[in-house]
Amino acid sequence: MTRFVSGRLAPVIALATLVFAVGATPSTVDDGEKYSVYLRVADALEMTAAEAVEALEAAFAAAGWEVLARVPTAGVPGECDASGETLVIHKPAYTPAILRHGAHAAFAIPLRVSVFQDELGVHVGVMDPRSLHRTMVAEEGFDHDWKTFHDDLMRVMETAFPGAVSPVGYGQWRDKGRIGRTFGIMAGGPFPEKVETIITLPAEAGSPGEIANRLREELDLPGDWEWGMHGVFALEVSPDLALVGVTGSHMETRAYRIVGNGNQKDREDLQCAGVDHAPAFPVNLLVERTSDGVRVRLVDEMFRMKMYFEDAGKMAFAKNMGMPGSIEDEIRRKVETVLGS
Repeated sequence: MTRFVSGRLAPVIALATLVFAVGATPSTVDDGEKYSVYLRVADALEMTAAEAVEALEAAFAAAGWEVLARVPTAGVPGECDASGETLVIHKPAYTPAILRHGAHAAFAIPLRVSVFQDELGVHVGVMDPRSLHRTMVAEEGFDHDWKTFHDDLMRVMETAFPGAVSPVGYGQWRDKGRIGRTFGIMAGGPFPEKVETIITLPAEAGSPGEIANRLREELDLPGDWEWGMHGVFALEVSPDLALVGVTGSHMETRAYRIVGNGNQKDREDLQCAGVDHAPAFPVNLLVERTSDGVRVRLVDEMFRMKMYFEDAGKMAFAKNMGMPGSIEDEIRRKVETVLGS
């Protein structure tokens, strides 16, 4: 049994070189349609957050989607008490189209829809698969596939909230799948290269589905943990692949505070403007059977944070560059503790 030990030198190197790189801006190429990371599909709904969640669950079930988990929205202590939930969803019929691009694409199978309430009312925000699938699954040539997923999502929204759906993009806007490096040095590159192995177990340790369920049930370990990462769902994708969703309220709270209103001026006066980024969580882990055994894998957390929170701005990333490594270290330590090291 082996484990992958990641170095923590990257943030130190980045901080040391930041002063020299501030003036450097990577070139961009207009490769295709410009899409945002998130879509706010409904605003100021004439129902409570709980009623909106129930409407969504019913609409997804009717359309052949599965709800894997309902995760309460984390508020920001001392600033606001956010209410609402994030639904982790997937449609089994779409899984083969995603997996034909490789095991790394499994990270994109679960989508997330968040119902949240703030001073402006009850809202619904979703991940936009046209943007995120282009980053995580295939960078070029499959925009039609990702638009199909998007259109299906919007039909479900129309069923849940007739006449109230008017999608507005927010978060980072991108015209290509590959994410560039911040200041030329931080967290960019092809998605498959950002998938790291936490631990490799012998084949007799169990199937990916069994290991995923064990992590979901046992990851909430006792002790003094900074982020409180715990399991919220497990999904067996195939006999050789499974996914685990993990999150922690402290992690979510900190991320929402850092991103603030992002690129949305109409939210800059809200107490917890960043709560609309709730579809960024939970974090997915991949359990994969290979010729060497069974691997538990995750996406480099600095890269993942950039995927979902790049609209926080470059300086916000520079000021909080220790956070992603700390989150990743906690996940690694907990996985190793549960499964053995």
